[in-house]
Amino acid sequence: MNHPGLGGYFLVDEPGIPSFKGLWDWAKRIIDTDPTHTCYLNLLPTYGFKSLDEYRNYVHRFVEDVPIQLISYDHYPVIGDNLRGDWYPNLEIVAEEAKRVNRPFWAFALATAHGPYPVATVASLKLQMYSNLAYGAQGLQYFTYWNPGTETW
Repeated sequence: MNHPGLGGYFLVDEPGIPSFKGLWDWAKRIIDTDPTHTCYLNLLPTYGFKSLDEYRNYVHRFVEDVPIQLISYDHYPVIGDNLRGDWYPNLEIVAEEAKRVNRPFWAFALATAHGPYPVATVASLKLQMYSNLAYGAQGLQYFTYWNPGTETW
């Protein structure tokens, strides 16, 4: 915790609701030991759920059950030449919950092609990042700094 390069503690990627209590217990132990660094985890996007209401409940439960310093989620909206229709509603839900609990949120842009996702362009990266900023994101992240091992690209 005293290393000058430490930015925070990554806990887990895309947890489900059943793990929230255990994640908060874990994060609380870390925060109590090191209150100067952030605990971080990343939430699922809307397309992991059957409806926007189900997703809204997921994000709401997270901010209530795991009150860490920030909210982070990813949503990879660019598929081919199209955008997922739930991308802006996803941004809106996360932004509303972050504002409600007065916590910053972080959002991603997809920078590495894999599976159904195309090679990123300057235009697609700008669209993602400027949209994140327009909805109030205070942290911008890129997926990914490594190749997920796909043979597609």
